[in-house]
Amino acid sequence: NGAITEGAYKTEEAYFEAITDKQKSYLMELIQGNVANEDERRQLETQIDSLSKNEASEAIQSFTK
Repeated sequence: NGAITEGAYKTEEAYFEAITDKQKSYLMELIQGNVANEDERRQLETQIDSLSKNEASEAIQSFTK
C-alpha cells in the first residue's frame, strides 16, 4: 500500500509544471493593478509561487476577462 502511494506521488510530480517567470511577473502586475484590498492582494501574491503553469494561466485569464 505504501509503495502505491509513493509511486502515485512521484507520477504527480513528473507532470507538475511550475509557473514561469513571465507568468509570475504578469500575475503580480495584474494583482497590483486590480486588487484594491491590501490584505487580499498580499494573500494572492504569497500564493503565486505555489501555482502550476496551468493554474497561473487560469488566474491570468480570470483577470483579463
